[in-house]
Amino acid sequence: DVCTRDAAFCLTHQNGGHTYGFALQIVDVASGVADEPTDDEDARQLIVSSLVLLSEWPVFELHKCLLHHIFAKRSLLWPAKQPPGSPCARHAKRSSTARLTQLLRATADVLHASAAELKWLKMHPMWMPTPISPLFKGLRWEAAEVSYLLVSLLTDQKVLLHSSEPQTMFSASWALRSLIAPLEYRGVFIPMLPANLMAVDEARTLLLDCSTPYLIGCESNLLRRLGRLPDDAVVVDLDRGVVRHA
Repeated sequence: DVCTRDAAFCLTHQNGGHTYGFALQIVDVASGVADEPTDDEDARQLIVSSLVLLSEWPVFELHKCLLHHIFAKRSLLWPAKQPPGSPCARHAKRSSTARLTQLLRATADVLHASAAELKWLKMHPMWMPTPISPLFKGLRWEAAEVSYLLVSLLTDQKVLLHSSEPQTMFSASWALRSLIAPLEYRGVFIPMLPANLMAVDEARTLLLDCSTPYLIGCESNLLRRLGRLPDDAVVVDLDRGVVRHA
């Protein structure tokens, strides 16, 4: 069976601008291997691929619906393989490219037609580009803990969120940052810090020795590699719903 997984992300440019993205990760069993009888799942050859969409607008639900629609139509967009170079293969490639281009252009037309409204929403201080439910879900719907985190941000404390699921950590970090609207967070903000992005010494300097307030979401593996938690930070374990107060 084909397994899928959603992942939202944000790219920050040198000038402070953002490009928003959504990825649909697909895991499938290699052709010809799925029918071989085996009880060892690790012995199966898996194929991992992704559909990725980039946009200047943080409309993640629209991106999610579009990519899932493309995935649902994969048999039409990417028909069964034909012999390379054959007329059928060339026709299938042209046909699938035309269908996909038509779908993307239709979506782009909708976004362009709503550019003024999207710009207003993006700049409006009370509009949150990401839902707050991942934060509440990670904290087991404990409003008192969410309130404590909100106060921690407003009083310039360091807040570190971690999870084994990058999507959970990313969404919860953005949700917490959005809760202080109409104020803007001026500390160091890194919604997703992968475990292998930097050396352990660099990560230790950032998380343990940083002298300025921060709101950082990182993978739990990174904290295990550091060996200890920052003493002066509020640490949130989104997998267990536990908040360690500073």
